[in-house]
Amino acid sequence: MPQGFEVGSRVRLEKATLPKQTVGDLLDELEEMRMVERFPDPDHGVIKRVRLGPKGKVWAAEVRRVSAATEAKWATQLGTKKMRSLRALLEELAATVEGRPKATNGVKQRRG
Repeated sequence: MPQGFEVGSRVRLEKATLPKQTVGDLLDELEEMRMVERFPDPDHGVIKRVRLGPKGKVWAAEVRRVSAATEAKWATQLGTKKMRSLRALLEELAATVEGRPKATNGVKQRRG
């Protein structure tokens, strides 16, 4: 996750399958743990934005480290070509699950 990554709570809540109160309670807990921090949206007085807090940044860095080590191990076992195919399939799956358009080599596929 990029250093300056910020998520507007409102945007995520619109897609969340959990009630707003539940999401708010979860954010309260994560904020107490210093995993996230909320701050005012500079363009809107009521909306709060959420970003990684100090512990969240440490956690995210560890996730990136473990992910990179795992991918390196898999690449060694599978080879470069199969690893590229695996990554492409996983990215396609993620796009499908998230409901966003799939892309192949930077080209959007037509919907039929």
